[in-house]
Amino acid sequence: MKIASIRNYPLQMSFIPPVAANMRRATTHTERVTVYRVELDNGIVGWGDSYYESDLSEHVGRHAMELLHGQVPDALRMACFDAVGKTMDVPVHVLMGEQRRPRIPFAYWTIDLPPDLLAQQIRYAADLGYRTYKLKVRPWWDVIELAECAAEHAPPGFKIWTDFNGHLRDAQQAIPILKKLQEFECIGGIESPIPQRDVPGYKRLRSIIDLPIALHYGSGCCHVISDNTYDTGVSAERQIRENLCDGFVLGGDSDTFGIDRVCYENRKVFWIQSIGTSLRAAFVAHMASVCRQTVLSSMSGHALWERDVISDPLA
Repeated sequence: MKIASIRNYPLQMSFIPPVAANMRRATTHTERVTVYRVELDNGIVGWGDSYYESDLSEHVGRHAMELLHGQVPDALRMACFDAVGKTMDVPVHVLMGEQRRPRIPFAYWTIDLPPDLLAQQIRYAADLGYRTYKLKVRPWWDVIELAECAAEHAPPGFKIWTDFNGHLRDAQQAIPILKKLQEFECIGGIESPIPQRDVPGYKRLRSIIDLPIALHYGSGCCHVISDNTYDTGVSAERQIRENLCDGFVLGGDSDTFGIDRVCYENRKVFWIQSIGTSLRAAFVAHMASVCRQTVLSSMSGHALWERDVISDPLA
């Protein structure tokens, strides 16, 4: 099962029209996606995707099995799991570990939106079968007005997770806003309300706010392009030891299975967040299915493409 060839296909994808203009404001994701085709010496082909285009030719000739774990380019690891699973005629999750659950909850996701468009997207997500919507929240939209909109348009049981990326700045500013948010039944939880370096701030939030809080595992959360040192966060060990959150956001890399064991021992839950096409969504689902603590809705943003890369896209 050695790699015979690797080909990459850079694609210009398109966001679905209702949110395209808003999604293009973001600096953290684009409509450029690269799909990788990895062919083994037995003729079996595996597929991976990535937001980044890389030359992976140095890995030609390596055994696919040695690329399933460790520090391996993510798209290559994904394609190797696909190819090895096909070769052995087993689902990819069998190569990852014991499957803990056969069905995986997924969340819908968009950047911040104005209330009228949020209402439309909640209905759209619900029609696709989603029960959770992870929404970026920014200062230029009134988050309480957004919550009122969600309460009006969300079907029973539908939950919104608000992702602030630290924009509430500090506990003093965050507390009155979060107190109002937790009055809405449709608000399921909050992600990174203040910069993750602010340990005293998170302790204060945890003592006052009842909503579940999720943090990026062992890192910062603020997208400050002009200063990447603004929020380096704190270690995962400290996040857990000082009980700064209820759960975590993981990127789905090769450390995920080890982190799952850490979370299990410390009674923390998490979701896997790895953006891409339906190929990526399927890979995330396999990973989540073998993790004990992935009880929160994972996401890959695959429902945002006007046209996906597979003929029968996942919902």
